[in-house]
This record gives sequence, C-alpha cells and structure tokens, in this order.
Amino acid sequence: MTGLEWAAMSRASVAPDSTPTYASGTLLAGAAALAMLLLAAAWLTRPGLNAFEHSQFISTLIVLMRDAPAVLGWLTAAWGFGSLLAGVLDRQDDSACPRRLELGAGVAAMLWLDHTLGAAGLLQFGGGVGAWALPAIGWFLAIHRLRTGRNVPSRSAGSIERAAAILLAAVPALALLLVAATSAPGWLWSSEGHGYDVLEYHLMQGREWLALGSLTPLAHNAYSFAPSYVEAAYYHLAILLDPFAARPADGAIQAATACQLLHAALMIWAAGEVALLASRYTMRFASFAAGAIAISVPWVVVTGSMAYNEAVLIGALALCWRLIEAGRVSTRTLLLIGFLAGIACGAKLTALGSVALPVGVLLLVRSPIADWPRTILAAALGGIIALAPYLIRNFAALDGGNPFFPLFMDTLGSAHWTVEQMQRWNKAHAPDKEWIERFVSLWTMGFAHAQWAGLWLMAFLAAPIAWANPSRRTAAGHAILILALQLGFWLAMTHLQSRFLLPCLPPLVVLVGLAIDTIATRSRVLAIGMAAMVPIGLGGWSIHIFEQERGGKPATYIDGVPLRSGVDSPGFNQGFLRELALANSDVYLTHFTDASRGVYLLGDATPFYILRPVVWHTTWDASPLGEIIRVHGDDHRAWAAALIERGLPLVLVNEAELHRLGIIDGWYDPDVAASDWRGFFESHARPVMVWPITSEHRRVLYEIIPPR
Repeated sequence: MTGLEWAAMSRASVAPDSTPTYASGTLLAGAAALAMLLLAAAWLTRPGLNAFEHSQFISTLIVLMRDAPAVLGWLTAAWGFGSLLAGVLDRQDDSACPRRLELGAGVAAMLWLDHTLGAAGLLQFGGGVGAWALPAIGWFLAIHRLRTGRNVPSRSAGSIERAAAILLAAVPALALLLVAATSAPGWLWSSEGHGYDVLEYHLMQGREWLALGSLTPLAHNAYSFAPSYVEAAYYHLAILLDPFAARPADGAIQAATACQLLHAALMIWAAGEVALLASRYTMRFASFAAGAIAISVPWVVVTGSMAYNEAVLIGALALCWRLIEAGRVSTRTLLLIGFLAGIACGAKLTALGSVALPVGVLLLVRSPIADWPRTILAAALGGIIALAPYLIRNFAALDGGNPFFPLFMDTLGSAHWTVEQMQRWNKAHAPDKEWIERFVSLWTMGFAHAQWAGLWLMAFLAAPIAWANPSRRTAAGHAILILALQLGFWLAMTHLQSRFLLPCLPPLVVLVGLAIDTIATRSRVLAIGMAAMVPIGLGGWSIHIFEQERGGKPATYIDGVPLRSGVDSPGFNQGFLRELALANSDVYLTHFTDASRGVYLLGDATPFYILRPVVWHTTWDASPLGEIIRVHGDDHRAWAAALIERGLPLVLVNEAELHRLGIIDGWYDPDVAASDWRGFFESHARPVMVWPITSEHRRVLYEIIPPR
C-alpha cells in the first residue's frame, strides 16, 4: 500500500454498523491511557525523587481530587460562555464549528468576565456569591448547549481512534505536568528562579485582592498595573475554594495548587488548539502528533505547571490563526479574532508583539485589499473591547493618569513613580545588547536552550520539507511569516528571555507537523515513527530536567503548601519542621516565630506564604529603607528607630538579591544599594536565623535592637 493510499484510508469513514465496536475500543484505549498516566505519575513521585522514605503518589492524588473539581468547574463554565459566543458566528466552514472553538472562545470570555467583575468588587459580593453566580450562568449555558446538541461532529469514531493513538506519546509529559502542578508553588524549576515571579505577583496579587475586596492596582507592586487577566482567574478560584476564609490570605494559599492546575489545564487546551490548527493542513495522525509535540516541550511543561499565563498566548494565537485560515471571514468572526488577540494581551502585554502583531499581519495577507478597512476596524474593535476593563481600571486607580502604566511613561506619564524609578524600569525591560549580541542570545535562549530540547532545529529542518510540497507551501509560508514577526519583536522589544519565545510554539510545531505529513506520502512507517518518537523524546527530556531539580528530590513538596504557610496544617512533627526550617525561611517564619510581629523583606519580594504583618515591594517600587535613608542620611540609630516605629522589628535580608539587583543590574533603589546596610545590621540588629545562599551571600532574619 502506498503512502497516499494509506493517507486516504485514514480519512475514510467507517461503516455505521461498526460504531459500537469502535466505541468500546475507544473506551478501552482511554482506560489504558489513564493507567499509563497513573503509572508514570507513580514513577515520578517514587521515594528516590523525594526526601521521604515513601512515595508521594497518594499526595498527588489527594491534591487532584481536592482541587480538580474547581478547575473543571471553571473550564465548564468557560465552555458554556464559549457556546454562546460561537452560536452567533457565521457557520461558514468547518473552522467555525462551535464544537471546535467553544472552549477557546469561552476561556477568553471567562478571563474577561473574571477581570471585569473582580475590578468592580462583584466576585466577593455577598461573601463570594458573585464568584459562584458567574460559573453558575456558564454551567446553565453548557447544559443548554448539550441538550440542544447542535453541530455534532460527523467524523467517525474509528478514524479518530486510530489517529488518536499517537497521543499516547504525550503521556510522559502529561504525567509530569500534573505531578509538578501539585507541588507547592516556589519549589520547582530553577530556570524560573523556583517560582519567584509566582510568589511575587502571579499568586500574591490574588492574596492582596482578597484582603481589599476587589481586583485593584497596588502601589508597592508594579506588576499589578498589568492587565492580569489570568491572575483574575486565580483570584476567582481562591474565592470559590474558600469564600468564608478566616483570613483573606488563607483562601489564596489554599487555592495555590488549584491555580497551577488551572494553568496546566489551559496549557493542555493550548496544545489542543495547536493540534486543531495543524488539522487544517495535515492528515489526522499528523495533527494529533502536533498536539503531542506541543504539550511535551520542556518549556511548556515547566511553565504549564506553574501559576503563569503563557498558555493563553499559545492557545489564542493558534485559534486566531485557525479562524483566519477559514478564508474570507465574517465581520463577527473578525470581532472574535480581535477579542482573542486582545485577551492574549490581557494575559501578558508582550502578546502585543508575539500574538496581536502576527495575527494582524496574517489577517491582511489573507484578505483582499478592498476588505482591509473592514478587517482592521472590526479586529481593532474586538481588541479594544477585550482590553477596556484593564484600561478603565488603571485610569480610575491613577485618577486619570497613564492607563498603560508602567508602559509608555515617557509620553503618558509615570504616575506615582519618580524619574529615577522610570529609568530603572525602562533599562530593565528593553534589550541592552548590540544587534550581533541579540542574535547570539537568540541562539542561546532559543535554538540551543535545554528547555526547547531541539524543537527549533527540528522546525528549521522541517521548513524546507514542508515548502517543497506544493499543497503545503501556503501553510508553511504563513508559519514562517508568523515566526519571523515574532522573532523580530523578541529581538527588538524584549529583554531576550527564553520563556518569552513560547508564543512561537504554534508556528514551530505546525512546521514539524507539515513535514511529518509530507513524509507520510512517501513513507508511512517513517512518518508514524517520527510522530511517536518526537513527543516521547521531548517528554523524556522534560523528565530528565525534573529529576535534576532540588538536588534530585523534586517531588518533596507535593501538597506542601501547608508546610510553608501553616494554613490548614494537620500538626506536623516538630523535628521534621525544624529540619525543613533549616533550609526554608518561610517554614521558619511560619512555625517558629511570633506571627504578630511585623517583618520587612529587604531584597526579597516573595511574601506569598508569610502570614503576618509584612512590608515588601517589587524591585521597581518605593523602598521603605530608601525612604528612611533619604530622611535620616547615614544615622543608623535613626534607621532602627524608624523601622520599629513602623512596626517592623524583624527584617529578612536577602544578600544575594541585594547584590544582584543593586550592584550588578542597577535595578534596586540606588540609595539602598549605595548605603552601608551591612554595617547597620551588624551594629543595630541581631541575627535570629541564617540560610546560606552562595559561598558569599546569605538570607538572614534580623531582629532590630531598639536604640537607647
């Protein structure tokens, strides 16, 4: 049988009387896949990969059973809202079939609603009644959608079953994604500073919003002025899981792993969107291979298992691209495309260049010139609707100031920041290298980065194979165009971090999928082998990276949130806690100090687990110690008195961060960086506990000595 004959057969429908057999086969295959997933998860939580003498597998299951219902409830509500959006679109062709865009459109709608209602304070209305009312409406819409049963896909179960076997290659990565997501935030992934950003703002914002009663910008947290659409969903989950928490912080902390699981679920959705996009150009097995590859890339597993926001950028780009490829799209579809791109920007503002820009250019490339005015106006209106809640919120919070703060400060104003703060921010968030060095960074951060695991090289080898196939040339050209625009933006406008290349995942994977599809016309065996081995290899490398984390004990903090925070703690063995406290300042502060005493974080900006009066700020925001120095100069006695007067008898000093941010990068308050802060703590404080960081730097908890 030739490759072309086999490809045609894979698309052929199955006789109606064979459907029951295929249905039972699908059920059996699903059970086998679940068994493989559980076995892989058990292997990843074995005693050799944690600090205990027993497996952490049961702890993983406990977290999943406890937190998955809220995550699935959120996603079901999103699907319900998506069914409403999809229902108003023109059914022009298969790409607009509601069953294939409902979840994507619904995720965008749910993020928009979470932010809008959260900013208005309605999610916490009535002790959480608002937070429950929103998904309840979505569930009603979902039930209505299921009862009406419109547009049921007509493809045969048998065809889907044969091709879907390729998805088994993604089991290693999926198991790792779920296991990692059940670990306490802040424990895993050294490439991301062990979740520094998660504890600083992705989750910390929700904790502070709970205390304030609404989603609002915070003067000490520059990142809270970003749109924060995904963080709004984390805030919503915290209310759902514990609307009547004794302390507002408790609800946020108890929802920490649920937030990670939500992002993991969104990353699976994003990989599914990549597979659906590939299905427009390739045979079924190649499109499933694209989905398996997308979810198995180490960077996807790393970020997907954290309470981040990258999944929305990947999924929105893939869905917009798929809608554009439908041909001449209706005005309502253009509105949806603009809305999806706007929501991606609401998830992360760098999507302006990595999602909105390529989507806009592709729209123009695919539209007749006569249609450009309609295309631009409709898509722009959709984007404005998507971002309006964020802009209105900031405009109101800043009393009519720059709604894009801390962006465009040179022209629209720097709000409550000084010129010096603005300069520090601008310096840190733009390329600081010459163009030749930027291309070197592209090599190290993209092509050669361990967490891309060779995907860039595979895509570049795949591009000429796909281009050589006349029937795939247009698709390959669009992928290359999108990739070129994304790389241009990354090189010109970002600070050249590897993670910021994640929106490149759809074009990279599409190129690989197109190559697999082209090879299948010549060699069925080789194509299937590639479709299976590429995701297996990527997943295996992801597991290798996981096994190197935390000295080879990455599974130690599965369901470890109570250890770090003390919330919902069942009463841990004191000897065990003391051992953990020797390595973790959060555990020490939680379990071995007076929780009524205020603490000031100097250098650190990760207060998520600290349940006591705490003063902190991001690198860019006003420093309390800097303010004291500017008033009292070098008078150390006055420093001590001022800190005690502010209710901060304890100071947790991260010497490594102060050195890096203040001396090396020049991002910290210059008055603090230039001061003799070491001399102050040596003469006017006593060390309570010391945690070594490097051979030169420590994290030290000091108690200020009252001046006499």
